[in-house]
Amino acid sequence: MKMTLIFMRWFVGLVLNQKKTKMDRLEKLQLGIDIVEGIKWYQGRVANQEKQRKAFLNAFGSSGKTTHNIEIYTMCITRLEERYTKLINQL
Repeated sequence: MKMTLIFMRWFVGLVLNQKKTKMDRLEKLQLGIDIVEGIKWYQGRVANQEKQRKAFLNAFGSSGKTTHNIEIYTMCITRLEERYTKLINQL
């Protein structure tokens, strides 16, 4: 629930900031904190999916869906890290 609120605030911030010409330093720092929290959340999801994948491999010998989820979460982490790097370079 907390992550949903963070991402909603982040998305609304992106929409509102399209109208602004420039974010102030405090807004950039807050967005950076939100991005780092998002990265940590996805890393937790990857760890959880790794545990599920191991359990499926032991039980059924297949882990297709969990492997797919791990790949998707890893792409999300990569994208958030790129966004964070871009934001930090603007400071």
